[in-house]
Amino acid sequence: MARIDALYLEDPCSGSRRMVDYLAQDGIPISRDRVRNLMRRMGLRAIYQKPRTTVPGDPSVRFPCLVDLTQVTSVDQVWATDITYIPLQKGFLYLVAIMDLHSRCPVSIRLMACANQVDR
Repeated sequence: MARIDALYLEDPCSGSRRMVDYLAQDGIPISRDRVRNLMRRMGLRAIYQKPRTTVPGDPSVRFPCLVDLTQVTSVDQVWATDITYIPLQKGFLYLVAIMDLHSRCPVSIRLMACANQVDR
């Protein structure tokens, strides 16, 4: 338990699987279930950013769709956009797409990297 605590202080992002690898490198054979139980008993949890992509907003802030799709009769009359979060090992990307609602073809697609977190 002392070695798990020391390894956790060095890398608080490591969970039970990575902790088993660290302990194996130190010559301590131990199963993942045992490490998970010990970490739970010690109150240790891996620290990582959890995606919050589907958290609904306050109902008073939500906006209804004001477009009546039955009245869209020509190309370039109505466009829609979507932004998608793509996690990577060292940061994340955003996929931005703009689509024409009549033809359902993409007008523009771009991948944008967060400059603070993605190594180039």
